[in-house]
Amino acid sequence: MLSFIGDIHLDKPYKVKLNNLNNFIVNLEYPISERGLPARNKVVFRQPRSFLKESFGSYPLAVNLANNHIMDYGKEAFEDTLSFLDRHNIRYFGAGTLENNCNNPAIVPYAKGEIVLFGYSCASTHGLFANETSPGSALIDEKRIIADIQKHKKENRYIVINLHWGDEYNQCPKYQDRLLAHRIIDAGADLIIGHHAHVIQPVERYKGKYIFYGLGHFIFPDTDIDAFFDGEKFTRRFVQKLDKYAKQGLVVQLDDTLNVTYFTTVFDGEKVYRKKIAIPTFLPESERDFIKKQKYYKRRTAIYRFIENPKLPTLSHLKNFIKVK
Repeated sequence: MLSFIGDIHLDKPYKVKLNNLNNFIVNLEYPISERGLPARNKVVFRQPRSFLKESFGSYPLAVNLANNHIMDYGKEAFEDTLSFLDRHNIRYFGAGTLENNCNNPAIVPYAKGEIVLFGYSCASTHGLFANETSPGSALIDEKRIIADIQKHKKENRYIVINLHWGDEYNQCPKYQDRLLAHRIIDAGADLIIGHHAHVIQPVERYKGKYIFYGLGHFIFPDTDIDAFFDGEKFTRRFVQKLDKYAKQGLVVQLDDTLNVTYFTTVFDGEKVYRKKIAIPTFLPESERDFIKKQKYYKRRTAIYRFIENPKLPTLSHLKNFIKVK
């Protein structure tokens, strides 16, 4: 059984109370290093240890690196991360240089064929992307994705496209992302796995193929870190207490016959366990549909944060809540 799980950020060992999670693929949202200079003007993650084996009992089969945090501490930390993955025979994909196609794809022998893994990240996630001179995440570019699929699509190969995209804390995928997902399936992809929204998003079956718009978090603790480096120092503290929706995840499993199943999980701050949760079902049929749903989720998040940390709102806060841009 092959398992795809959502975002992880391990700052210490955690407990995973799940069966049949031996061959798993994760979205690694942090470089594993003690080196590097933090990226400017953003929230940055880094850990000196991976805590992967301590948490899961084994190392992952492969990791997706196409996300907005893998380059948070630059080339040095990225290279340390690749060295760590190579030492432990962990395949990786979705970030690198243009010359090596951002390490796309990683190919995993499976059943009677191969699983071919690609990863790409959307420009809207504000990551650092590969260019002519520096490594980075692979950018979502439809022509590039289709060319990659066509190059590697062969008999007995199962194509999995990992996309780091979407609107944070919004349980509805963007309308344009939905259209893109359909075109990627049309081009020959067999499965789409989405990350980045931090919450579970809907599951769609299109032309017999599954699209998981967002797996949500698998293990992602509350955050209290220095952030927004200005080139000399961090300028403020980033503190975030996640709501219950951001502690839920989807696990997608692929059996030896390439049959797809999935179930939901909860992270309680110390451990992950299986729990039945209602999966969002709303899929936008237009840009207007998406905008309406986006406003709802922004208001819900604002209300939760106020309940968790009540304080007198400013006039600006009230205006933003009413307008929800």
